Amino acid sequence: EGNNRELYDGYGITPIIDIRQDWKDGEETRALYPDRVDNIVTDERGSVFCVRQSSRDAHQMEMIPMAFYGFERDRKTLKYRC
Repeated sequence: EGNNRELYDGYGITPIIDIRQDWKDGEETRALYPDRVDNIVTDERGSVFCVRQSSRDAHQMEMIPMAFYGFERDRKTLKYRC
C-alpha cells in the first residue's frame, strides 16, 4: 500500500488492480454510457473498445481496442481514441 500512495502522491497515478469476474449476467461487454447512443463499450477488465461495422462482412460488427491517447492531470482521467 505504501508504494501505491507514493505513486499517487508523487505522480498522480492510481494503480489498476485486477478484478475477479463480477458480471453475473454473462455479458462480455457493456455500453460505456448506457444512457446514450454510442459506439464505445467496455469489458469486465476495464478495456475500452469502439464497435463498428466489419469491413469484411456488412452484417457483422467488430470491436476495435481504443488507442491510449494520454492522461489529463486536471481531470485525473485517461484519454482514449477510436
